[in-house]
Amino acid sequence: MENSKKNKRNMYSVVLNTCKEYTSIWGNIPAFSNAVNELETKLQLFTATAEKRLMDNKHITHKKVELMNQLHEKVYVMVKLI
Repeated sequence: MENSKKNKRNMYSVVLNTCKEYTSIWGNIPAFSNAVNELETKLQLFTATAEKRLMDNKHITHKKVELMNQLHEKVYVMVKLI
């Protein structure tokens, strides 16, 4: 993940944690409560998406080559049948 995105995620996390710390102050304001809940949901979604993108994908090229080889073998079989 790029540094700017990491920094934004960290900033939003700090804002959310600060809001949670002072819930007693804003807890009775419906619009603010909705905004905090939405921020929490979007931050969780952002984190989940970032984790998916960081998955190990170094074997993808190897799998593609393997699939291409299998495809070529099948094409050769088809050509022999013709």
